[in-house]
Amino acid sequence: MKHFSRIFFFIFGITTTAFAQAPTNDECANAINLVVNTSCQATTFYSNLNATASNIGTRNSPTCFVGGTTQRDVWFRFTTTPDIQNYVITVQGRARNANFRKLLNPQVTLYRGACNALSELRCVSAENGRDAAEFSLSNLPPNQTFYIRINDYSATATPNWGDFTVCVEEFAPAINMGQIPGTTACKGTLYDSGGPDANYGNSENTTFTVCPDQPSQCIIIEIEEYDLEFGFDVLAIYGGQDITAPLIARVSGANFGTPFPIQASSDCVTFRFTSDFVTRRPGFKLTWQCASELCFPTSLDRPTVITSLPFNASLTTCGFPASIGQTPCGTDIFLNGPEHVLIYESPGEVCVSVTIENATEETGIVILDGLPNDPNTTCVAESETGTILSADLQRPGTYYFIVAEPFNCTPFDIKIETADCILSPALRDALLQSFEWVH
Repeated sequence: MKHFSRIFFFIFGITTTAFAQAPTNDECANAINLVVNTSCQATTFYSNLNATASNIGTRNSPTCFVGGTTQRDVWFRFTTTPDIQNYVITVQGRARNANFRKLLNPQVTLYRGACNALSELRCVSAENGRDAAEFSLSNLPPNQTFYIRINDYSATATPNWGDFTVCVEEFAPAINMGQIPGTTACKGTLYDSGGPDANYGNSENTTFTVCPDQPSQCIIIEIEEYDLEFGFDVLAIYGGQDITAPLIARVSGANFGTPFPIQASSDCVTFRFTSDFVTRRPGFKLTWQCASELCFPTSLDRPTVITSLPFNASLTTCGFPASIGQTPCGTDIFLNGPEHVLIYESPGEVCVSVTIENATEETGIVILDGLPNDPNTTCVAESETGTILSADLQRPGTYYFIVAEPFNCTPFDIKIETADCILSPALRDALLQSFEWVH
């Protein structure tokens, strides 16, 4: 009986898996309707888990599907609007449903017509190991229904099915700085005034503002390329509708093809580019997109705590977005990139020295006696070389150590030790003048 029970439950398990419930949109006739520009919502996720192969006659094999199979396909549809001609369709694997598994190797086909008479328009397969697929469409006629077919492919017998989002949005063509003042698009590409092939001009001072008209928790910016005259030509990013908003990051110099991310939790982002009257260089290319999730926590949200002195650690600015563009210490160039924040609760009556080693050459540090965006915060010390001989922490309270480099992220070793207190030149001169006046 024991052996029979084991066999029964084994067979039952296979049967349950094989006949698990398929998604409601397993067939074309039950395609889920997507609304243009509102299909990407924070809690709207889909899955092709347990989907079965569809059969739509002679059009059953999309031209780009690996192996020509449609074993786990699901269906969506959308209707074009009169005021939009150009569209972008994005499928992104996300482990958000109860399955806790995201779709890998997505394959997407776009059709027009009816389920019993479909005509393939576009087809795209993601590279092996990728979790996203995207394509754009131009000059689509208004008030027409189109069908989207989504499938995964696998090089083994194990399916790559899982959860994903589908976005049907207006396609925003690449914009050159100075062409228009701004946009409400949730995704786009921005170049300098010279575009992808020419240099920017001399004496430029232009702004471009992105205020997405779709619900968003975070605006993700990636500066893919930049080659600017170091220190004289600057791209600044502000978290708001204009340049009076908080400065998030500044870009100058060249990144040699290594992009870094910037994130803004504000409703809008403003880009400002300024150049001097002498040198013209290739410029920059950046992309932005809305995200339904909250911005990835900055280093300020999860700082490294200095528990005691001396303090030694091997840390990195990698994995953090750039979020602190300036401090009361000034607009230091090294604060352009991602930063790592350390905090120390000073008991008072102490000064410290700081040494940063094994980092890129441009890595610097500032020490503040409060949060960077607090108007009451003052600059305690700063160094563009990563070495501070003496920083005054004699007033009890929380101090912030901010490490960054201008072009990208960097690993670094940091050493913080107690040191002799050295009066600043301004304070020393003030004390000497006061002494001379008394005498």
